[in-house]
Amino acid sequence: MIIHNKSDAFLLMEFHYSPAVKTTFFFLLLNAYSITVIGNIVIIFIISTNKQLHKPMYFFLINLSCIDLLLTSTITPKFLSLLINGSRIISYGGCLVQCYSFFFLGSTHILILAVMSFDRYMAICNPLRYLAVLSPTLCLYLALGAWTCAFLDTIAPTVLVVCLTFCGLRIDHFFCDVEQLLEMACTDTQHVRLFKFHGFCSDCVWITYSDYCILFKYNNCNIKNTLIRWAKEDLCNMFLSPLSCVHILCWHSVYELKNY
Repeated sequence: MIIHNKSDAFLLMEFHYSPAVKTTFFFLLLNAYSITVIGNIVIIFIISTNKQLHKPMYFFLINLSCIDLLLTSTITPKFLSLLINGSRIISYGGCLVQCYSFFFLGSTHILILAVMSFDRYMAICNPLRYLAVLSPTLCLYLALGAWTCAFLDTIAPTVLVVCLTFCGLRIDHFFCDVEQLLEMACTDTQHVRLFKFHGFCSDCVWITYSDYCILFKYNNCNIKNTLIRWAKEDLCNMFLSPLSCVHILCWHSVYELKNY
């Protein structure tokens, strides 16, 4: 079936498990989602109401909490509905919104992490200049820059996906991932994949710079205090773990692009 009418809906994947298994998985996922939502709301509330936490690091942490809250709320509620009552139908518009939101928020999360690596570098290696350099205005510009760059990186592929014609209604996933939509397209998707690849490369440039700050600039800091040096090493490990995954995703995108 070819979708010409944009009011048509898609069907998400079906879970062939017993009701007991799906119910158990539903409550486990619901608990995890509730903890995530409540935890991020508490973080945002505490930082916003406590003047002692009105510092650059906590400002960026609010951004991360907002992204985490929105990202989980983009996918999880529909997935819970799919588990509890088997509601596989998702509207065309809802699918595109879910697809764009996941892509956009994921890119924003990466860029905010890159900004936070610069923030931690200044705090550890230049503590006397930290608050002078990272003024509230600069922090606001950095955060807005991350959100804006993520928006520009993801809006073009989304617009191109809207223009595609799809053969079929079944999405072999529990949410509307852009890759699943491209596989269902009847028309050429090379241009969409090129824009998607460009977005990954842009994010990868930011992450490469972040890795440079962490690996080289942190290590060049002359820190004699043992506790601060241990904190620096823990901070490096904390940032490198998620940031290194972006390089893997970028190379995976390059591999996919060569296959099409």
